Amino acid sequence: MKPGRIFQSPEVRNLRDFGGWRTTSDRKLASGRLLRSGHWADSKQHAHGLLRQLNPDVFVDLRRPAERKYQPSVLPDDVAIEVLASPGGDQREPPHVRFLREGNLTKASVRAYMHSAYRRIPTETHHLSLFRQTILQLNEGKTVLIHCAAGKDRTGILAALILGLLEVSQDTIMEDYLLTNDAVDIEGLLPVITAQISKRLDIQIAADVLYPMLGVEADFLLEAQKVIGDPMVFAKTKLDLSADDIAQLQNSLLVSN
Repeated sequence: MKPGRIFQSPEVRNLRDFGGWRTTSDRKLASGRLLRSGHWADSKQHAHGLLRQLNPDVFVDLRRPAERKYQPSVLPDDVAIEVLASPGGDQREPPHVRFLREGNLTKASVRAYMHSAYRRIPTETHHLSLFRQTILQLNEGKTVLIHCAAGKDRTGILAALILGLLEVSQDTIMEDYLLTNDAVDIEGLLPVITAQISKRLDIQIAADVLYPMLGVEADFLLEAQKVIGDPMVFAKTKLDLSADDIAQLQNSLLVSN
C-alpha cells in the first residue's frame, strides 16, 4: 500500500489520489487534485468525512444512466460538488451485467470479456465526452474526482490517459493502475459480490469465476492503450483538445519539486 495515496473506507472502494507521481522530465504532479474511486452509493459518515477532507470541486461519474439509477450516489448536503455525467450509453442493462446474464461463465470467458471491454471503452461517445470535460475542468484549476462502479476500469483508463498527457512514464502509469489490487480486498470481496450477482441474475456463479472482473491486470490496460495510441494524438483527434488545452493541463498540474 502507498501511504497517503490510498484512503481506506468501508463505504467507498478504491478511493485514492492518482497525483503526486514524477514525470519523465522529473517534474512532479500536484497531490490532492487528481482523485479516483468506486461508486458512492453506500457512502455514509466515514466516507463523507473523507470527502470533506479531500474537498473535490467536481465528481465525474463515468457510469451509464441505468447504473446511476440502480446505485445513486449519496453525497453530504453540506458539500458543494458539481457532478458531471452523461445521458449517453443508456441501456436496460450495462454491458457487464448483460454479459454475466448471457455468458458461458468461466474464468477464461470473464477475462476475455474484460479485454473486449477495455477495447470498447475508449471508443464510446459518452466516455469521450466525459474524458474531454474532465480535462477542461482540471485546466480551470479544479480538484476532480473520477469514478465509475468499481473505480478501476473506466476510471483506470481515464486516469491512465490523464497521466499520459502529463508525461508520466508507462511504468508509473501501470503502477498507479495496479494499485487497485492493493486498495481493494479482492479475496474478501469475491464471495460477497458473487452471491449478490447470483441473486440479482438468478443464476449460480462458481466461487472464483468473477476474480478477473474484481481486480485489474496489466493486460487489461494495455488493450485500452492499444486503442488510444499516443495520448497527445488521441486528445487532439478524439477529444477535440488543442495543443493549448494540453499545455494548460500540464501547467495546472505539474510542479517543480
